[in-house]
Amino acid sequence: MKYSMQPRETEYKGNSFRSRLEARWALFFDLVGIRYRYEMGGFTLKNGMLYKPDFWLPDYEIWVEIKPDKPKPKEKLKARLLAEESRSPVYIFAGNVGAYVIYDAYQSRRLMLHECEFCGALLFVAPEQPVTHYRDAHQREVFADADWRPTEKLMRAYVEARSTRFEHFESLS
Repeated sequence: MKYSMQPRETEYKGNSFRSRLEARWALFFDLVGIRYRYEMGGFTLKNGMLYKPDFWLPDYEIWVEIKPDKPKPKEKLKARLLAEESRSPVYIFAGNVGAYVIYDAYQSRRLMLHECEFCGALLFVAPEQPVTHYRDAHQREVFADADWRPTEKLMRAYVEARSTRFEHFESLS
């Protein structure tokens, strides 16, 4: 006998999220200061498929799709087509907050969220490709690599977003 968990619609900050997982990511974004818009529009892709990405992160100019598990080929295709057509990256966050993989749908690579140790900026980086991030005129380099670990700020946000009971938020907006 096969069991299937259905997503549970969850209210948070005036938004009705299709699943608790999406609401947890919204809370995480709030905790780390990432501005977002939830389901701001639907798209008809060039192959005729309909697609409504979960989040738009305006400061990063990226779309974010939330999935409980590794994305299926059709989900990756829709994300890749939206990236091509909108000229904005689409990242698929697969898994729970703090225990997830970020897939870059357009470039078929994995990413991670990294906090700059100098300025606190949050960056999406590929662990196999060191990324240099500069702060103002100081020109100090920050590299992300396979030994990277989340900062205390990110860890606190992961834990809080994972453990929050959203029933407490149902009447808040």
